[in-house]
Amino acid sequence: MRGPIVHGFPKAIEKLSQLRPAWQRIDRLIQLLINEGKRTLHTSDNNHYQQKGAITMRNASFSWNGHDDCLSSLNIDIVPGTFVGIVGVVGSGKSSLFAAILGEMIQTQGEVHINDSSFAYAPQCPWIFSDTLRANILFEKPYDEQRYMSVLCACCLDIDLTMLGPRGDLTIIGEKGVNLSGGQKVRVSLARALYADADIYLLDDPLAALDRIVGKRIYDQCIGPNSLLKNKTRLLITHQTQLLTDIHQTIILAHGRIESQDYYNVVKTGSDEIDQKYGKIEEETAISPAMLEIGQPPTTPDSIIVDEVSKIHNVNYSLWYSLFTAPPLGLFGLCIMIILVVLGEILYDGTFLWLTQWPQQSENNDDQRTQQLFLLPDIEWLKSFP
Repeated sequence: MRGPIVHGFPKAIEKLSQLRPAWQRIDRLIQLLINEGKRTLHTSDNNHYQQKGAITMRNASFSWNGHDDCLSSLNIDIVPGTFVGIVGVVGSGKSSLFAAILGEMIQTQGEVHINDSSFAYAPQCPWIFSDTLRANILFEKPYDEQRYMSVLCACCLDIDLTMLGPRGDLTIIGEKGVNLSGGQKVRVSLARALYADADIYLLDDPLAALDRIVGKRIYDQCIGPNSLLKNKTRLLITHQTQLLTDIHQTIILAHGRIESQDYYNVVKTGSDEIDQKYGKIEEETAISPAMLEIGQPPTTPDSIIVDEVSKIHNVNYSLWYSLFTAPPLGLFGLCIMIILVVLGEILYDGTFLWLTQWPQQSENNDDQRTQQLFLLPDIEWLKSFP
């Protein structure tokens, strides 16, 4: 009763504002698990489709909200160990297909079979967390030095280690890769996928942010027919059709449907002429730090993460005014806040005033009752006279 409303009311608003989006995320997760449990597994007489690394879809449709299908009537047969290229215009559903394979979309109809295969996913936008370069690549996997070094070389990260300073791969990377370039983030994300040693690799246009020569080198060492993943099932989304000369199968998407599905030599474009023109140049050109977008090495081996130190100084009144009159309520919100603060203080002080008046009022009531008890016999005695 004595606690001021002004202390509890803002906290209540904050908690209520956090409750709604949190509940929506929990609801989406629960609905996703329910629909995942309803998934029908497809069985086939072909032994290839009973092995890990195979993906089979039969008339499968997927949706983000459970009502409007983003992918419709998909029929896909991917044999273990094959290299599949996925192409299509922007917005055709290429990334959504990966989300459907990973079980992140709601399956509305059809059959899907992945044979309990493990996945490694390299997204379009690399995700980098605040830790060492090695931790970002290992991602809680056991450290195997031989495999780790082979992955670094395949992703051209061995050159970066010499430029990161004396700590090498133990250099702390800031949140979201603040001290890495865009190309470095992509290569770290790709290296994480390669080190995972999964059955199926989903690569969402990982070479788009790289220099052409660097991209071709990484393609040959990581994705191509003679790369580290040559025996793995690889699904590659790309707009660089010149990289798809070695694929076993191609899937062309349009408006959420499979427009064409065949071997790449059936839908082959003029990429051979491009490869003949640039192939010799790429083989003879050495990769330089400028191609890898490597900046100058740090002048000090100290970590970029340091302890914060509080500083004491005066704050201008204009800063407080801009803070309290910030959108969306502006000056009106400041007035409402002042009214609530004043009202809260009135109610707070009113409780003390009431507590001080209440005992005095009780004492006055007791005195009146005592006087009435003393006067009652006299009144009865006077009533006895006629």
